[in-house]
Amino acid sequence: MDVVIEIIQTIFDVLSNIVRYFAGATAEAELRPDLPIVAAIVIILTFMVGSGCWAGAIAEARRHFMKRHFILGFFIPGVYPIFILFAMDVKGAKEREQAWKEKQEKEEQEAAARRLNEEGTATGQKAAAEKSEFDLAYFKRISLDKDGNPTGPWCITFGDTEATAQRIVEALPNAVVIQTQAEDGTNQTIRIPYAKITGCKAVA
Repeated sequence: MDVVIEIIQTIFDVLSNIVRYFAGATAEAELRPDLPIVAAIVIILTFMVGSGCWAGAIAEARRHFMKRHFILGFFIPGVYPIFILFAMDVKGAKEREQAWKEKQEKEEQEAAARRLNEEGTATGQKAAAEKSEFDLAYFKRISLDKDGNPTGPWCITFGDTEATAQRIVEALPNAVVIQTQAEDGTNQTIRIPYAKITGCKAVA
């Protein structure tokens, strides 16, 4: 805005000098100025300056070089500022919008890849559990005796680990929950996915 004010001040000074020059020349020649023509010239110049300022203000607000658009608005009064009012984009807006779209697409692709990976993992675990003999039905069957009392202890092997289950707490769709005894003698429960279980036998 300071630049616009500076330009207006400069133009005003130039016009003032021109007016003073022609006024002096007219007085020396003892000519009588035609006031309607003078008024028309002043109005036209004012309109041109206003048009240039408007174009410059639009350009500055949209992050473009203001002086160039001020000059174009001055020499194409009215038409040019109206044109850029609707046609001029904010400088860099398209690039930022494109970058934002690319970021969104990348995030969506990554999210889709994660979903596929999770679905594949879940499907693989489910398939492995279904193929294993140590499944939901197996642990439900051995968890209670014929009188409905908890059975145990059981030695369950999963991976390279063996756990002694004092009792089978619950058989879930994808894992079994067992109660074990910690080194300090307290009871704790652990959950073992069926897909990882490779062995289960009663402890005498």
